[in-house]
Amino acid sequence: MTTMRSFPFRRSLAAALSLALVCPQALVLPSSAAESGAVVEGLSVGEDVVTIKLTAPAQHNGFLTANPPRLVVELLDADNQVGVKELAGKGRFLKRVRAAQFQRSPKMIVRIVMDLKEMAGYRLAQSGNNLVVSLVAEPGPAPAPAAKAPLPAGDPAAAWSAALAVLEAEKPALAMALSAAKLSVLGAEWKLSFKNSF
Repeated sequence: MTTMRSFPFRRSLAAALSLALVCPQALVLPSSAAESGAVVEGLSVGEDVVTIKLTAPAQHNGFLTANPPRLVVELLDADNQVGVKELAGKGRFLKRVRAAQFQRSPKMIVRIVMDLKEMAGYRLAQSGNNLVVSLVAEPGPAPAPAAKAPLPAGDPAAAWSAALAVLEAEKPALAMALSAAKLSVLGAEWKLSFKNSF
């Protein structure tokens, strides 16, 4: 009669394989904060201010979209552990705030999306480990340029030169197009006068 030896290693392997077949996600180990760099633990919303609570400072960037108006802040090498996925906004600009894990591979990226009531400017400031996002009024339209000196009267060439100088300062592409048009007209006039002289 043969006896079977007990091999604890084989039993452990068999149990692990059985578990993998029944519940494959059980074998996936959660990523640690050390691997991801920083963990986003929460969001705090104030009047047009969002504080992103982090376990460590994270490299970040932000960008605005106009339609619909929103500000997106990306946190690089970060893991999203925010329990609440959406928070109501407060203030003149902030309508709603959402957090999500945008990407896990090749680098982990968390996106904090701030839906805006209207377009606004923004500032990002590090406060310890946290990142503070402040919405600010966009700068107003540029002031009107100072009044220009009147164009010289009676001398078309001087008036043309003065107008072209103003255009070159304010609209360089238009000035180039007008210069090309003037050369074309002068060339046609020269050809016509040359032809008529014989």
